[in-house]
Amino acid sequence: MKRRLAVLILVLVPWLGFADLQIGPIAAYASTLTSTTQASPSSVNFPLGLEARYKFLYLFQYAVTAFFAVDPNPYVVFLTDIGITVDIDRFTLSGGIGPDFSYGMTSTPSPESSLINFKFSADMNLGPVTVGIVFYDPVSVLSQLRTNLPWVGITALFTVF
Repeated sequence: MKRRLAVLILVLVPWLGFADLQIGPIAAYASTLTSTTQASPSSVNFPLGLEARYKFLYLFQYAVTAFFAVDPNPYVVFLTDIGITVDIDRFTLSGGIGPDFSYGMTSTPSPESSLINFKFSADMNLGPVTVGIVFYDPVSVLSQLRTNLPWVGITALFTVF
């Protein structure tokens, strides 16, 4: 047991040396910027949430985003992605793909899943803070959202390590 723990520590310490963990808020709009239909403002069209990104080896990135909305019951949508990042000076471009999960917070919780989403982001690194634009394109309709419109969001991520 001690040998496994020592090997785990010897592997994780260098791994964390080449990793970044960022956590912060995200605000999105459930439509494209060129949409011609006018949607009434609601928590479904303007979900707020949290995003956590774990970038390792300066090339790969894993992101988890949780949006909170009410339609008419409260629920949480988790968007998980794994992808590739490219750092160019102060800018980071990334793209990824992953599954979606929604979880209704009613008296009888009902986890649901759509198929996959595509995520593209462009970020500007400002020291310990990263500000960026995120684009989510769901392939399947999340039944709780009743829309398959792409989401455009703005993030402000704070570097943990």
